[in-house]
Amino acid sequence: MKGVVLEQPVGEVWVLRGGQRLRVARRLTLKDRDAIETGANSYAPSVHDNPSPTSGQQGSDLCLFPNTRVVLSIQQGLIVGVEIGQGLVGAFTEKQVVTPTAEWSGSAWAEVAADGSTVVAASRARVRHRASGRTAEFTDPDGRQQIRVTADGIQAPEAMDQRFARAQEIWENRGAFSAASLYGEFAASAAESEEKLLAAFQSVAGRFGLDMEAIRQSLAQQRQFLQAQADACSQAAAEMQQADLGRATVIPVNRALEYQGISFRIVSAKREPGRGGADRVSLLVEAENRSSGQAFVFYNEEVRLIGGEGQAFVVDDYTLETALEPGKTYTGVLLAEVGRGEERLTLQWGKKSLPKIELALDLSAPERGD
Repeated sequence: MKGVVLEQPVGEVWVLRGGQRLRVARRLTLKDRDAIETGANSYAPSVHDNPSPTSGQQGSDLCLFPNTRVVLSIQQGLIVGVEIGQGLVGAFTEKQVVTPTAEWSGSAWAEVAADGSTVVAASRARVRHRASGRTAEFTDPDGRQQIRVTADGIQAPEAMDQRFARAQEIWENRGAFSAASLYGEFAASAAESEEKLLAAFQSVAGRFGLDMEAIRQSLAQQRQFLQAQADACSQAAAEMQQADLGRATVIPVNRALEYQGISFRIVSAKREPGRGGADRVSLLVEAENRSSGQAFVFYNEEVRLIGGEGQAFVVDDYTLETALEPGKTYTGVLLAEVGRGEERLTLQWGKKSLPKIELALDLSAPERGD
């Protein structure tokens, strides 16, 4: 179907057009300069155009999360520009995307705060600071970075916040929203038509020797199957709709320890909601090999976080070198999933069978520097 379409809205999704505010129930064809707004716990999971396969043009697809506002530029039935005023958006397009502080061309996740500051994530685009013209580029080929842009400037790429990975999962499984609605309609229709079908079969049962009990069981099984599918899809959709995509909290740490001739300084800790009642903690680390030879550290074997009740949380490395040359300094991130609300943790170094070196971390307040 030609044109730009908003389909399968979840919750309160509105389109502002020519002074009118239109509530989108199922589907709406969009026009140039239409503004899309989503309410709390509301999504516009599929806003897309449909270029002809013979045109050679790439299509655009947007996913709007709760409390988001986007304005579209549309020409000849195709999206040619996206303006994000506020909120979290998956913009899978090669067209220009603009926020109050940033602009880029290329697919990305983006979150825009009320003051216009922007985080662009999971992209390979070059991001431009609108006020100064300065740019920053992603360096991770796997797309696990983000770039922050504020009114004052643009920052270098950093490890991507977990909320963008969770948003990507929701986008990939957005079919659950429409499936819940469709299966619910099918189940309701099956329940309504069951009596009519039974009456029709009953009227010819004697003539054709029909087993009415078997027919009743078959119709009941069909209705129960549809209802079970509707319930499962509704539960999945509800979990996605209420997913915790809260922003990360960055806590200054600035503490150091020495392990096997290497100085490890924990610069800061970033905490954000994880999955399944967990929090994700990202430790920004500066490592300097002060020994005379090359050193190797296998972080997932030699480093762990210990919770307040003694439970051990596995630590993995992200862009932190395992082979450290003497006299060189390296920067990277250590990641761990910890218990929700865990504030007092111990960073423990050392293989399990050897003596340990520990550093206490208080993630409830800034740490004092060593």
